[in-house]
Amino acid sequence: MAPKNNKRGLRKKAFLKSTKTKQISSSMAEEIDHTEDIEDNSTKKIRNTEKNDKLSLKMDTSKKSRIEILGEVLLLLKTDDSKNKFKSTLASMFKLMDIEDPRKRAIHWILTTFMNNLKDLNETQDLTYFAETCFDLLLPKQLLNILTTENDTIKEGLEIGAGGFGIIRKGTFCLNNGSEKIVAVKSPNKVDYKLGIRREAIIHSQLDHPNIVKMIAFQKKPTKLVMEFMENQSLREVLMYHSDCTEYFYAWIIQIISAMEYISDKQIVHRDLATKNVFVNSKMSCKVGDFGLSCFVGYNNGVYEEKMGELQNHNTSPESRVTQCFTTKSDVWAMGLLMWEMYFLEQSKYMYETELMFMLFNCMFKRPSNCPTGLFNYIIHKICIDDPDSRPTFTEIKEFLVSNEHIFFN
Repeated sequence: MAPKNNKRGLRKKAFLKSTKTKQISSSMAEEIDHTEDIEDNSTKKIRNTEKNDKLSLKMDTSKKSRIEILGEVLLLLKTDDSKNKFKSTLASMFKLMDIEDPRKRAIHWILTTFMNNLKDLNETQDLTYFAETCFDLLLPKQLLNILTTENDTIKEGLEIGAGGFGIIRKGTFCLNNGSEKIVAVKSPNKVDYKLGIRREAIIHSQLDHPNIVKMIAFQKKPTKLVMEFMENQSLREVLMYHSDCTEYFYAWIIQIISAMEYISDKQIVHRDLATKNVFVNSKMSCKVGDFGLSCFVGYNNGVYEEKMGELQNHNTSPESRVTQCFTTKSDVWAMGLLMWEMYFLEQSKYMYETELMFMLFNCMFKRPSNCPTGLFNYIIHKICIDDPDSRPTFTEIKEFLVSNEHIFFN
């Protein structure tokens, strides 16, 4: 039997050999989505140089797909008895990867889940590196097709806000035809936040809905997330600084609920739904944005457990504050708060934000005088209730409000 240290060295050597890929061409992205062998006779060189590591790897893409290479690396990890925590994750992955029709979304989310597990455990530097490599392999087709690598295609201007993990600036994005488009550009305000924005890009790039802020491009180095520019900024700013907006409330609420219905159908939990993260364009239409805290729950029975630190926002549901577990019903709670907040801010435009956050965090719900009684009762007695299982779905909320539009005007 080979010495244990020798085994570990062989595994590490094989691991590095299999995963030393830090740049991916768009042709490889096609292969991730379709899991086909590349019919290309040329050999592509993929090189990543670390400060203290000169190792490089030439990968013959005509022989093996990225999924096959990843499978070999996972097998090496699976046979390592010292990493017991990975065994259940790996076993589930292998089982799911054996499905007859491993289409792009299934493979993407299976491997994304594994990458998140690696990041959370963060047991060794090698595993952290592997997690980053997985990220490169997992960038979805939609994102890779619009991946921006030229710095001069994005020009940043004045700061217009801040979101999860970064600063948002107004800027311009140079299109392929030479024209420029006004955009919002999100950049990390700390080095540690780069991965956060990259994870946000994975979620955001999967979403395509008329009431969700459109993602336009992602630049890897330096890290930048490019989104459509919303002329009227956040819904909170509109409510606080514009004159009477109640005539828009019904349309806005239906638009936001429609977006959240779509998001929940994608098995994604937003985790930070609030007026500050809903944006208004020049046509006075609302769109949900800022997916910095969002997560996929499709392979976790619809539940995401926060392990990196307590999340205690004003819009965090009661059960999530206690358990740090988040579900779609957590977002439903936040939707109820958002509806109440809309009427409250319209009535109390000049309240300090700290006072508002205190009221929301402590669930001090009083009916704003401009909020119809029927709507207020529905929010308090149907949506913002303690038992998450008894809360309605976004579809049920939308159906009720569409069928009972009159409660907005009584």
